[in-house]
Amino acid sequence: MNPYRLETPFVVSFSGGSTSGFMLRKILDAFDGKLPEDGEVIFNNTGLEHEKTLDFVREVEERWCPVTWLEFQPETRFKVVDYETASREGEPFTAMIDWRGYLPTPVARICTVNLKIRCAAAYLLNKGVEEWNNAMGLRYDEPHRVHRMKGDRKAETTVCPMYEAKHTLKDVDEFWEGQPFQLGIPRWMGNCCGCFLKSRGRIEKV
Repeated sequence: MNPYRLETPFVVSFSGGSTSGFMLRKILDAFDGKLPEDGEVIFNNTGLEHEKTLDFVREVEERWCPVTWLEFQPETRFKVVDYETASREGEPFTAMIDWRGYLPTPVARICTVNLKIRCAAAYLLNKGVEEWNNAMGLRYDEPHRVHRMKGDRKAETTVCPMYEAKHTLKDVDEFWEGQPFQLGIPRWMGNCCGCFLKSRGRIEKV
């Protein structure tokens, strides 16, 4: 069985990175190049994404399939945006800090939880989706992350098709070498320009 042919309804958590982009392409290929009716691709914009990440997401939706762009807001926990209206000055992050009243830490990663996980869940529940599979771009060479992600929420079942297919970073790099477009930022930089998990030196380089 092809691990990329996900059981519906499903969501593809597209971070805007090359690994999750690879996963998305494999999922599309498993469905003959088109998302099924009960499949959706979600990109959560924190407002601190690198501009080239936003360009990459737009390229994906123009070339491959529709992408739902979401941002956190305190009132409804989510709002739908697009490339043109997406925040670029950290507005969702700032709103989340004001709402929660404290900054994220390595132990309490409230940015990931609220800006991505709960934001996407609020959107899906608002649409009337009660249970769904959530495809995460975690590779076979990241087993520690895979085991940590499973069984996270009641309505959501985390699936890791890249892990099941035994695809590694080498597969990801080889795939993108043959594509007509690229992410365009070095891997060490990551998508979030202000991530507190980076060293000060790396943040200043962004």
